[in-house]
Amino acid sequence: MKTKKIILCILCISASYMSMLHAQTAVETLRYSELLPSGTARSVGVAGAMSSLGGDMGSLSVNPAGLGVYRKSEFNLTPAVQVTSVGSSLNGAATMDESNATFGIENIGLVFYKGYNNSKLKAFNFGATINRVANFNRQTVYSGQTAGSVINAFQASAQGFINEELEGFTSGLAADAGAIFNLDGAYTDEWFSDFDTFEDLGIERSETITTTGGVSDLALSLGFNISHKLYLGFSGNFPIVRFEETRSYVEDDSTDDVIPFFRNLSYNQSITTTGIGLGFKAGFIYRITNEIRLGGSVHSPIRYTLSDNFTADLEYFFIDENDPSSPLIDGQGLSPDGSFGYRLRTPWRFNGGLSVVLKKFGFISLDVESFNYSDLEYDFVTNNNNSEDNRIIQAEVNSDIRRQFSNALNIKIGAEYLIKKFRLRAGYGLFGNPFNDSSSPRNVISFGAGVRGDKAYLDLAYRATVATENYSPYVSPNQFEQLVSSDINTNNIILTFGYRF
Repeated sequence: MKTKKIILCILCISASYMSMLHAQTAVETLRYSELLPSGTARSVGVAGAMSSLGGDMGSLSVNPAGLGVYRKSEFNLTPAVQVTSVGSSLNGAATMDESNATFGIENIGLVFYKGYNNSKLKAFNFGATINRVANFNRQTVYSGQTAGSVINAFQASAQGFINEELEGFTSGLAADAGAIFNLDGAYTDEWFSDFDTFEDLGIERSETITTTGGVSDLALSLGFNISHKLYLGFSGNFPIVRFEETRSYVEDDSTDDVIPFFRNLSYNQSITTTGIGLGFKAGFIYRITNEIRLGGSVHSPIRYTLSDNFTADLEYFFIDENDPSSPLIDGQGLSPDGSFGYRLRTPWRFNGGLSVVLKKFGFISLDVESFNYSDLEYDFVTNNNNSEDNRIIQAEVNSDIRRQFSNALNIKIGAEYLIKKFRLRAGYGLFGNPFNDSSSPRNVISFGAGVRGDKAYLDLAYRATVATENYSPYVSPNQFEQLVSSDINTNNIILTFGYRF
C-alpha cells in the first residue's frame, strides 16, 4: 500500500501542466500528445495544413508522403522565438500576468533526392528531420487571500499512519517541519495542525510555477514518387522528451495574524522528466487532377519510456504556544531524491487533407485530424518488477483516463498566395478539447511570408495560440477549493532558411 501512495505522490508532483481538477495523472499525458503545427516557417504559416501538399520538411511530421514530392535535395534550418504570456487568477481574484521569451531551433532537416527514368518510379527520396513538436517554456504566477491550507491536505493524508509510515514528499515533510503533530508528544497515528479550528479563515497565498523543455521529433523518412501521380511515404519517429518544472508555493499570515501560532510556510517541488519514444507514420498523396490533391496518413501509437526525478522541501514558521514572545521556530522538512521509471503509450492518430493548387496563384488546403485521448495508457509495471501495488494503481489511473478523456477533432485550414517569387500565407487551426466536458478548444492563428529563388529560399511566420487552463495547487478534504484560472497566449516568430542542391 505504501508503494501505491508513493506512485500517487509522484504523479501529483508531475501533473501540474494543465487542470488537476480533471485528473492529476491524466494531465501529464497531454504534454506528449497535444501537438501544435510545427517545423518550417512555411508549414507554420498555413497552420500545418499541408498533409495533401508535401515538399516541405515541416509537413513530414504530419504526412511522410510529402517527401516524395521533392524534385531536388534540400537542407533547411529554422530558428524560432517563443513569447508566452500567462494571466492567472486565484478564485476570481485580481489577475497576475507573467511573460517570458525563449529561443530555440524549431526544425532542422536534410532531404536527399534520387530521380529515376523508370516508367513508374520517378523518385526515391530519403529525409532526416528534427521538428520541435512541443514547447513547455512558460511561467505562471498567482496570489490571493482564500480560506484553507495545504496543511489540511497533508494532515488528511497522514491520518492512520505513524510517523515512519508517512509519505516522504508530502505528509512526511509536514511532520518533520512541525506543521502536523501528535498531541502532548504522543506517538500515535492521529495528527493535528494549527489550522484544525481555523481553516475557514482567509490567509494570503501565492505560487510560482516555471516549466522548461519540450519534445523534439527525430524522423527518418522514405518517399516515393510514382508516375508524378501517387506519392507514398514512411517514417520511423523517435520523439525525445525533456521536461523540467519547479513550483514554489507560499502561505503567509505574518501580517494579519488570523491563525494563532502559524506565521508562514513555503512548499517547493521540482521534477525532471526525460525519455524517448518510438513510433512510425505512413501516408499518401494523390493528384486527382493537376489542381486537386488528396492526402492521408496514419500515425502509430508512440511508446515512450520515461523517467522522473524529483525532490520536495517544506519550511514552516510558527511560534511557541507556551511562549508567544519567543523568536519564530523554523521547522524544515526535506525529501529524499526520488525517481520513478514508467512507460506511456499514445493512441493512433489519423489525418486527412484536401488541397486546391493553382500554379500561378498558390493553394488553399484543409486538414482534419482525429485523436482519441481516452486511449492513452500508462505502464507502471514493466519497469517496476511487476509488483501487485503497481498493477492496482496502473488500473486505477488508466480507468480514470478513459473516464476523463474523449475523442477530439483538429481542423486546420491554410492558404498561400503567389506574387512572382514572393509568397503570402495565412492559416487557422481549431484543436479539439481532450477532456470529456465542455471546455473550450484551443485556437491557433498564423501568418507568413517568403521569397523563393532558384536554389535558396527564406520564409518567415508568426503563430498565435490562445488557451484557457484551470489548476488546483492541492486537493483538500474540506470545502475550501483553490481554483487557479489561467489565460495563456503563446506567440511564435519562426524563420526558415533553405538551400536546394
